[in-house]
Amino acid sequence: MKIQSLTSFFLLVLLIFIVGTEAQLLDNYNTIVSSAAAIVGSSIYETFKNPRILREG
Repeated sequence: MKIQSLTSFFLLVLLIFIVGTEAQLLDNYNTIVSSAAAIVGSSIYETFKNPRILREG
């Protein structure tokens, strides 16, 4: 469970990095970055709100 959560988290970060890099050519770069930051923030918040996720595995 722990490994799966960390894997999905890092894949999400990698996806956001790729999208953000590609989005630098677009006008809505700030919108995409804000959305990505909100997604990452909510993921981190959910992880620390449920510390059991970190203990399992």
